[in-house]
This record gives sequence, C-alpha cells and structure tokens, in this order.
Amino acid sequence: MKLNNVLFILLLPALLLAVAGMFPMQQLSTLPLQEAGLAIAPEEIFAADSARIIDGIVKVGGCSGAFISENGLILTNHHCAYSAIQNHSSAAGDLLTNGFTASKRSEELPAKSYTVRIMNQYQDVSDTILSVIESAMDYGERTKAIEQISKKLIAEAEAKHPDKRAEIGEMTQGKVYYLFLYTFLKDVRLVYAPPIGIGNFGGEIDNWEWPRHTGDFALMRAYTAPDGSNASYHPDNIPYTPKHVISVEPAGTQTGDFVFIAGYPGQTYRHRSASYFQYRQELLMPKTIQWYQWLIEKMDILSTDDPETEIRLASRKKSLANVEKKYRGQQLGMERLNLIQKKQTQEKINSEKLALEYQKSYKQILSDLGEIYANERKNYEHNFILNQILRQSNLLYFGYKAFETTIERGKTDLDRETEYMDRNWELTQKRWQQRHKDLIREMDQIVMSSLIKRAWRLPSDQKIAPLEKFRKKRNAEKKLQKNLEKMVNTTRLNDYSEFEKLLEMSPEALKQVKDPFLQIAISLYPLIQKNKEADKSLKGRTDELYGKLDEMNQMAQGGAYVPDANSTLRLTYGYIEGAEPRDGIKYEAFTTVTGLLEKNSAVPPFRLPDWLIDAIHNEAENKYIHPELRKVPVCMLYSLDTTGGNSGSAVLNRYGRLVGLNFDRALEATINDFHWSPKYSRSIGVDIRYILWILSLQDESLPLLQEILEKSMN
Repeated sequence: MKLNNVLFILLLPALLLAVAGMFPMQQLSTLPLQEAGLAIAPEEIFAADSARIIDGIVKVGGCSGAFISENGLILTNHHCAYSAIQNHSSAAGDLLTNGFTASKRSEELPAKSYTVRIMNQYQDVSDTILSVIESAMDYGERTKAIEQISKKLIAEAEAKHPDKRAEIGEMTQGKVYYLFLYTFLKDVRLVYAPPIGIGNFGGEIDNWEWPRHTGDFALMRAYTAPDGSNASYHPDNIPYTPKHVISVEPAGTQTGDFVFIAGYPGQTYRHRSASYFQYRQELLMPKTIQWYQWLIEKMDILSTDDPETEIRLASRKKSLANVEKKYRGQQLGMERLNLIQKKQTQEKINSEKLALEYQKSYKQILSDLGEIYANERKNYEHNFILNQILRQSNLLYFGYKAFETTIERGKTDLDRETEYMDRNWELTQKRWQQRHKDLIREMDQIVMSSLIKRAWRLPSDQKIAPLEKFRKKRNAEKKLQKNLEKMVNTTRLNDYSEFEKLLEMSPEALKQVKDPFLQIAISLYPLIQKNKEADKSLKGRTDELYGKLDEMNQMAQGGAYVPDANSTLRLTYGYIEGAEPRDGIKYEAFTTVTGLLEKNSAVPPFRLPDWLIDAIHNEAENKYIHPELRKVPVCMLYSLDTTGGNSGSAVLNRYGRLVGLNFDRALEATINDFHWSPKYSRSIGVDIRYILWILSLQDESLPLLQEILEKSMN
C-alpha cells in the first residue's frame, strides 16, 4: 500500500465536537462545518475564482489579521503591531506607553518592514517537485534540488502574475507540496494602538494565562499605488480595496456558540517521532529557557532608568519573554501528559498493526531518527553558539550580512539564498534598517562576552577557531571585556550608512577592511556555511524518513490525517467554552471589566489609564455589556486549535461575522504544538465588544469606530 498524496485527504470522524485540526483550505469541503453549527455554506468561506470570507483574511508580518472596512483597515493584535509602534517611539514621544491614534489618513505612520498577503489560489505541485529527485543524489543534493525547482516554480508563477507573490508550502514533509499565490501589499501603516495599559495589560505576568484582561488589538491599513498596483510607501498611495470585508458583530457571542478562525498558524510538530519530542523536552527547551532568561535579565539591567534603551530593547525583549514562557508551559505540559511515553506507546502499537513486510522498515525509520537527534544533542552547544552569536550580537550580524551580501548578490538570482533574491531584496534591506535602529552596543558586548567564554569550554574537536583567538592573549578573561568594549565603540558598523557602503564592495575588498566585527564575521563565514550545508543534508534525510513514517502511521492508524501547520492558510473550528484543565481549576468562558479593576495597580504592567477606570465605573451607560454577565466582556475562551501565527486571527461566528480577535492560549494549551485535547486546549481572544467600547471612549478614535461599524450596519 502506498499513500503519497492520499495522506493529504482527511477522513473525518462523525463526532461533532471541537476537533484537533488546523485544516488547509484544500480540506474545507470535507469538513462537517454545518453539522457543527456553521449557518452559511462552506463555499462562502472559500471557493476558487470568487470573492469569499478568505479574501478578507490576511497575513500581516508574521501574524494574521482581517480587513474590517472597504478602505483597507486591518484589525490585528497589539503585539503584532508592536515593532511598528516601537519604531515610532522615543523617550520624548512614547507611543508604546501612551498609544497612538491617527485621526486622519495623512497622520497614519509607515510600518516599513511590514507586508500584507491575501491568499488567492493554490496548486498541487508535488509531482513536479518530487520529479527532480534522483536516486543517486545524497541528502544535501536532494534538498538543493527541491529548493531550485521551488524557486523556478515561484519565478514562473510571478512572471505570469506580475503583481502577485508566490510561495511553496511543504504540506506533508518530503511528500506533498503546494504553490500558493498571494496578493502582496508593501505599503502598510499604523492607524491605532491603545496605550500599553490596555494593549499589553498584565504584560508577561499574564502572558499565556487565564483569566486574562488584555486588550491586545491594533489597527493598520494597507495601501496601493493610485492605479491599484502593489507599491512601496508613498504619500500619494491610496487605501487598498479588499474583495471581501469582514463585518463585525457588535452584539458579540455567548457561551456555547459555534466559532471558527481562518489564519496563518506557524509550525507544529505533532507528526514528529518520540525521539524528537525527547530532544525538545530534555535539551532544546530547557537550554533555550535558561539562555532567554539570562538575556532578559541583562536587558532589564541595561534599561533601568534609561527610557530610550528600554524602548529600543522592547520588541526584542518581548519576543524573548514570549518564547521563554511558552517553552516553560510546553515543558510542563509534556511532563504532565507524559507525552514522550505516550508517543513511544503509539509507535509500538503502530508497528504491531502494520503488515509484517513493513514492521522492520518502520522500526528502522524510528531508529534512524533516534540517531539523528542523538547527534543533534552531541553538537548542540557548538551549533547553539554559532547560531546565537549572530542572532543576539547585532554588530556581528551586520558584519556577517555585509560579507554574505557581496557573495550572494554576485550569483545568478535563482542560486541566491532567499533573502538576497531580487524579489526579496528591498524588504530585506528594510528589515536590516529597522534592526539597526535598535542596536545597543552594551548588549552586544555582554552577549559576545558570554558566548565567547562558552565557546572556550567546547570539546577540543568542536572548538570555534575565530573565537579561540581571544583566548590566546595573556589573562584572556580579564582582557576580554576591555577588548570587546573597544571593538563595539570603534566599529564602523555602528553607522548604518557605513554598513551600506560595505554592501557595494567585493568579498576581497571587505577582507582588507580593518574592522573587528567585520573580520570576525568573515572568519566565521566558512563555519556557518558548513553548518548550513549540514542542515540541508539533515533536512534531506529527515524529509525522506518522515515521509515514510507518515505513510506507515497512516497505514496503521487509518482515519484522520491532518498535516502539521506550516504558516499557510488554515481553518479551525469549535465553540466558546471554558475548561477544567486540572483538579480544582475551572476556567469560565469570559472575563469582564470587573477583573480589570481587581488587577489594577499603580505599577505596570497592571496600570490602567485613568480615563478607562472612569469609564468602567460608568459602564452601565454603554451598549456593549454582555447580556448575562451585565458587564463589558474583555476576553473569551474557545476550543479552537491554534498556535503561533494565529495571533491576530479574526474569531468568526456561525454567520462569518467577527466576534473576537485571537491573541493567545491558556498555559495548558502551549502544548498544542505537539498535542491537542478538547479537555484543556483553549485559545484566548479579545471580545469585539471590548474593542468597540475602547474605540468609543475617546473622540479621536470615533471616526475609526464609525468606519468599522459602517459595514456591519449594511
């Protein structure tokens, strides 16, 4: 029996409850949505060659969002717009703390590194991609061949549709590939952000927790050139007119109501092996938690009594804190559920169910995967240092990018690494510019010192030669700080215009530039390239192994197969409902403004704006009160299957109207990346009534409220 693309077909159970699944649009017609509670035809969500709900769903940056007006207004999360808010903030004009409202379109602020994508169509290109694999290829060659044919297919699609963006999605590892075509918009602007005492109320203390009272929402707007074509920012650009606008439902939703989400969830790992789960739980997550906690601590110290540094580190620190706490939740969930043992038991059961001719092969696949992750453990510290020294040291990062640019931009376009291709080059430079604005020399010095000392402790066969040079000096540890301090203060990479000049030079010329960070980066380049080649070989091998493993698991288990999320458009459905995740713990489905007052204090992150406190005391006068709770609802829980990337997803009711905005999961649901359960997997959204109420409270945001409600009144 051979499954190939049949793996991608979902055989649904009859159970009409909330179900595990981030379903691709390809599976939409197989889902029992109307039996579950959907009041519209599934074709109104998505159908090829016609305007449907999906045309109102966007990918904005790394998050999701929804068009909620005919003038390109996008509702997404505050934390999704965080970088744009930070970029326009300073100690003198702190938009992160105080919030921002554009009372007219000319006041809207460019979100320079943001893009918006709207999925138009998709095509199965598995046969074309897999046809380039030859039996004589090694694993690295296999990966490169797939990369090359993917780039070629993308180039052909974009040549045929010049104003569109194409991407290849690996839907089942090593087996199934789809080409997606997107409307792609490069002019995105910040329109509204609530004060941090609303948009990030509770901060990292409440992150991944229930009960929640965070008004995690923001408004952005997409623009095009006057002729409607995609264009970078220009004052003469006009608002984008979406094919479909998501109407909001001012009356909100109630416990037990059917809801669904369409969005762009990131990566899940549910079809990985027990050995991978073990590698994540025992090594990758605890090491990452420890490192991120240390980085956050250092950032806190640098930010003390320094508002400018605090703002420049804000986005980076928030991202680290989010991952750190998520990993802690995932570790706790894996231990509580005994997930590794359950996975091992399922693998044993699957092996026993397979026909005899497959059992030996199945066990060998699991053994090979076990060897791979054992080798990853062995090389973890070496690879970690090489990865993090570029990721966390901005000066070294820019030195490396300068050298890599001169090499990659000298190649033909299809041979370049993705970020250096012509189609991506403008956006790559915008992202570099944004990153450079947040450069803090002292943080680079701290990071470099820590990682160099860790490199010194590596086994002799894993030493990183360019970092060993610091050790050759007498009293190396004492002198390291002085050397690094001199380096961070004298490098020309502190000046972005100097960095841009380096991009125009040849590799040979760069080798002659007397700049410490540039020269370290150049000496690290061969090692990092060697690691990239090893990663390509590893991907080629795991693609083959997981492709076979998925096939055999499906043979053994039959029934439902839902591919792991991969940042492509997905749909999930369920109900507004609380949970009882542990003994003695009960989560209600809604929180209200009463909880805001209970949590409010004079100390951030629980400090509400004074005008909101006054409004809560007078809330009986507003129309956004929950009919049963008799309070304005703030956040809500629902049994939808979400993960990272679903942030900013519109929560839609049975009629496809917006009733909330997804932004988080309860701590127990951080495990969703590996396992989903109707008992404890709950996602968290901002109730639309709270969003509308907040916009109604200040005169400057009333025009935006009117723009949002205009569609719902029609």
